[in-house]
Amino acid sequence: MTTLLVIDIGNTNVSLGLFDYPAGSDEHGQLAQHWRTGTHREQTSDEVALMLRSLFEHEGRSCSDVTDVIISSVVPPLLPIWERVSTKLFDRPPLTVGPGIRTGMPVRKVYRKPSSVEVLCANSSSHQFDHVIIATHSDQALSMIDPPTDAEQEILGAMPYQENTVVLHSDRSILPTRKWIWASWNYLIPRETIQRVAVTYNMNILQSIDAPVDFCVSLNKSDTISEDAVIGRYIYSHPIYKTGSPAFKQRHDEISGKNRVHLRSPRVLPLRGFL
Repeated sequence: MTTLLVIDIGNTNVSLGLFDYPAGSDEHGQLAQHWRTGTHREQTSDEVALMLRSLFEHEGRSCSDVTDVIISSVVPPLLPIWERVSTKLFDRPPLTVGPGIRTGMPVRKVYRKPSSVEVLCANSSSHQFDHVIIATHSDQALSMIDPPTDAEQEILGAMPYQENTVVLHSDRSILPTRKWIWASWNYLIPRETIQRVAVTYNMNILQSIDAPVDFCVSLNKSDTISEDAVIGRYIYSHPIYKTGSPAFKQRHDEISGKNRVHLRSPRVLPLRGFL
C-alpha cells in the first residue's frame, strides 16, 4: 500500500488528508484520515513536526507510512516551513502545487477513454493522462467533462453561481472608522438593503504584509472606492447556497473516481480551504 499526505495551507486553517492506495491496483485512493488545524504564521518547523506526529499517533498511524506528500499554500511565509518538515519527517521533499506547474493554460474539455483521459487545452493542444483531478467549482467541472453522465449533470448542476466584482486597492476609507477594530474580513452593513454581500479583506492582516499602505480586496463595493487607489479590478464567481446545494458534498462518491476522473471542490468538500 502507498500513502499520500495532502496539505492545504489556507489563511485561517490548514487541512490535511491521508489517502491510502492499494498496492498494485489502479483504484483511486481512499481518504483514511483528515484533520483541520489553525493557521499560525509564527509556528516553527519543530512545532509543525510535533503537531504532525501527534496527529498521526492519535489515529494509530506512523509517519513512516507516508510515501508521497503534496503541499499547496496561499500563505507564502509558511510554505518553506512545511517543506522542511516534510523533508525531515517523511524523508522526502514534497511536491509543491503552485506557480509554474502548467499554469495559464485553460482546460476546455476532458474526454474519458477506456485506458486514459484526454485533456484538451485552449490552444487546441491535447494531453493524455492515466487519471485527472478536477479541482474547480462544480459548474466549471460540469462544463469540462464531455460527455457528462446523468448523475454528474444532476449533482454538479445542483449549486448555482453568481459573478461578483472584486477590487484590489489601497483606499483605507473603506475600512471601519476605528482602526482598532480592523480585521482580516470587514463586513459592511449598509443603511439600505442590498442583495449582495459587501466585504473588504485587509490583506496586510490576512497575509501578514508589512507595507506602508493598506492593501485591501473589496467584494461588491467598487462604487465607493477612490479611483486613484485602485490597483486592479476582477470578476469572480461564488456559489449560492440554497436547498439542494449540498448535493455535491453528500453524493460526491457517486461521481468522483469514476472512469479515471476525480472531482474535488474547494468550497464543499471536507478538505476545503479559503481560496
